[in-house]
Amino acid sequence: MWQSALATLWGAWLCVGVTCPTCAAEHDIARDYGCDRPLHAGVIEFGFMYHAGEGVDIDLLNELAKRTGCQFEIKVATRAELWPAVEAGEIDFATNSISTPDRTKLARFVTYFGFKNMMVMPSDQVGTTFSLAALVERPDWRIGLVHGFRYGNYYDYNLKSLAGDNRVVFYRTQEDLFNGLKAGEVEAILAPSIHYFFYLAAAEREHFTLVNASPAPATPSGLAFSRTKFSAAQVDNWMRVLESMRLDRTLHRLIGRHMSTVAVNAMIEY
Repeated sequence: MWQSALATLWGAWLCVGVTCPTCAAEHDIARDYGCDRPLHAGVIEFGFMYHAGEGVDIDLLNELAKRTGCQFEIKVATRAELWPAVEAGEIDFATNSISTPDRTKLARFVTYFGFKNMMVMPSDQVGTTFSLAALVERPDWRIGLVHGFRYGNYYDYNLKSLAGDNRVVFYRTQEDLFNGLKAGEVEAILAPSIHYFFYLAAAEREHFTLVNASPAPATPSGLAFSRTKFSAAQVDNWMRVLESMRLDRTLHRLIGRHMSTVAVNAMIEY
């Protein structure tokens, strides 16, 4: 199993970024950003953010390379593989990561966007006001989740009863999750709302409803920097770079290459 996990984890990699002479002249990138070598950037299958070697994450890393002079090697992993790899020192920082008490022991977080986790369900069975409690009351219904993904305190707490009744089906990736829903393996899934528009074609969306089942606000997400690789001061420097990209609207432009203006503003101004 360990050999299989390693094969998946290191099965796809890509060097991103070129040295920026101007940036290098202004900064000692090893001292300021921890770039004493190409950094191992962990990415996961995440719809518009990363899919088949493309997405917001790739554009973001290219822009970070230009602004800092750092270079990156992308390591593609599943969500379940990602954090053990961070702990083992095989991944230096990860994209699309939310902070949890356990993860803050391993990494420091710089958030730059937020997303809402929502349920996706058959439109002929439920309305948009369907709730997680209502799903719990239907003992024949199962819900699909991505193994290792954290959905926020509200969902994580309320899903415990379903997991205890063996009504949760776990999938490796977001793509697998939506494929399971379309194949009828589960009656509902829980996923970031942006994925509804990526993994379901327009014709397929006629058969499924996006249900806002949580009163919680959007979940902050962003980059997670390994505590063993980066100092607090270095992570602060990365935060300043990302904040400058937000202020000059570079983040809006990068995300806007892949999503609608409405979605971009909702994500960045969460």
